[in-house]
Amino acid sequence: MSYNPEHDKDFAEDLFGEIQCHVCRHYHDDGNCDAFPGGIPHEILAHEHIHTEPYEGDGGILFEEIV
Repeated sequence: MSYNPEHDKDFAEDLFGEIQCHVCRHYHDDGNCDAFPGGIPHEILAHEHIHTEPYEGDGGILFEEIV
């Protein structure tokens, strides 16, 4: 499956609302997460990369919706 920035950004905004991280089980209230303890990359925060796919430096930890 290929990444389509425009389609996937729209999909992410519909699915996740403003920031996909806020509904991820790995997100911390301090604005960091298990995948990016030093800070979540702008590309993920801006929905330029949907973190259901690997991102450099994520240690294999991907988005998992809070249920």
